Amino acid sequence: MRIAPWNGEPGHVCLPLAKNVPARADWVLTTCPKCGEECWEQPGLKELVATGKVEAVCTMCALKGV
Repeated sequence: MRIAPWNGEPGHVCLPLAKNVPARADWVLTTCPKCGEECWEQPGLKELVATGKVEAVCTMCALKGV
């Protein structure tokens, strides 16, 4: 993984893994679009992803740079 200043390419938003983080009232259970692991979607995420500047993936996929 390379960490560098943003160059216009989409970054990643980490979706907390359901197996690691307990549920919160305002979170929705979903699956990672890359690996299918159950994770939590936070309020406002869809609007952020709609900007095209980030992609939402589970924590493990984000760490792997998928």
